[in-house]
This record gives sequence, structure tokens and C-alpha cells, in this order.
Amino acid sequence: MKKKILLVSGCSNTDPNYTSLQHPDMNCDWPKWPELLAKSLDMECINLAYRGSGNEFIYSTLIDKLQTIKPSDIGLCIAAWSTANRRDYESKGRWRSHIYSYGERNFYKHKEYMRDFINRSIRYFYSFQNVCENLKIPYKQFAMMPLFENYGWQETIRRRTEDFPDDPVEQIPIINKKQYLTDDEKAWLNEYEVECTDHIKKSPYYNMINENFIGWPTGPYQSIRFNRKVTAVGNGYNMTHKVLLKDCIISELDSHPNAKGHIQIAKHLHELL
Repeated sequence: MKKKILLVSGCSNTDPNYTSLQHPDMNCDWPKWPELLAKSLDMECINLAYRGSGNEFIYSTLIDKLQTIKPSDIGLCIAAWSTANRRDYESKGRWRSHIYSYGERNFYKHKEYMRDFINRSIRYFYSFQNVCENLKIPYKQFAMMPLFENYGWQETIRRRTEDFPDDPVEQIPIINKKQYLTDDEKAWLNEYEVECTDHIKKSPYYNMINENFIGWPTGPYQSIRFNRKVTAVGNGYNMTHKVLLKDCIISELDSHPNAKGHIQIAKHLHELL
């Protein structure tokens, strides 16, 4: 009997051909979580994920692929969403992605832009749900990363460490980078998270996204990776913070899942399914 298809799209945490920028000589050719999940579900895996991709790429690649496969052949379709402030462009049949980073000069002007990015992503969530419902395709969606990850503080750190060749930003462990921010900037980040949460709750789609979005609406939970309580909607349940322990990422410099991390994600999803 022909196997059903597990159709997946996502960002670098899902990319079947991921290579580490921080460790270019590392062989990252371990099985990724979609392949592992497909095996446990006895399905054939089609993984469309690509590093650096945003939610427009994830949505578009899944919707386009669904037009080429009989709905009855699909056993499960999964959208592993990225952060909202990644912008994707399709040109001449190729996709390019850009991470919106406002830099140090605009540190306090980011909120209005982020609202627009969040609006766009929530529309993708709801539209993906409707397409799958209309086609009667089994589906799940979840946030692989925080919805409103704030790349501005990372850019600020980069600017402040460029003058110190012995301590470049690439060599600063991920969990310690925020020590380079001022107290005012840390307070701004907390305020930013609250405002983004309130904005999500005001979306007309907020209460229309159903239980097939794992963890939506997201609420408080304990981040096992960073050992802190996360309370923000949208930044609450996300797979990388919920599932990946420190020994499940490549290194302190590269927070993408290692072989054990992909096993953990696949195991967690299989249990939820």
C-alpha cells in the first residue's frame, strides 16, 4: 500500500540541508525532525523548509505544494512557523528572505513595524488553517520560534562588539548576549513583549485559530532551555524553547537543534499527535 505523505515547511530549525554558519566544518547531516516523525508515523516525508525563511515562504511553499498532491494522499501537513519579522521575496521562481532589524538608532521605533509583521503572520496562520480544512487535509501548525523575536537587541550588541576583535558577537554565547544591553533597553524589551502580546489578542483572528495550532493561544510556561517563565502570548509556546534543552542544541554559539534536538522535537510532536 502506498504510504501517506507528511508535508512540512519551516525555517532553518527544520531545513533538511542545514549547515552551521558558526561551525562550517561540522557535519550536520543527521536526520531532521520531519524525517524522524514521518518514520514514526509510517509516512513518506516531503520537507520544503529552508534556512532563514519567514512565514510567507512557509505558507506559500505549503499552499503551492498542496496544489500538486491529491488531498487523499496527504497524511499530515505541518507548518513550523518562524518569527514574524522575516520578510520573504519571490523572484524568478526563487525565494529570498531578509530579517528586519532596526539597529541601534531605531531601537525604540520598532513596535509600530512589528505590529504589521504580526498581523501578516496571523493571517497566514488562519489562512493555512482554512485551506487545510477546505481540502479536508489533516494538519498541525506551531511556532518553531518566538513569533515576535526581537532581533534589534542582537543588532545593538553587534554594533557594540565590532570594536573589540577579541570578543566578536559571534563568539558570545547566546544565553549571555543580553548582558551587553543597558537596563533601559532591557526594560524596553519587557515592555515590547507586553505590547506585542496585547496586539495579538486584539487581532480579529485571535479566537478563530483552532486547536490544530499547538499551544495557541499561548500562555505562561516554564522555558526549560533558558530556565525562565515566559508569559507572553505568541512567545509562549514555541518549540525551540519548550523542547530543546541545552544539550539539544549544536552549541552555545549555534542554537539550532543537534541530532538529539531533532529527536526530541519529533518525539514531542508524536506524543501530541
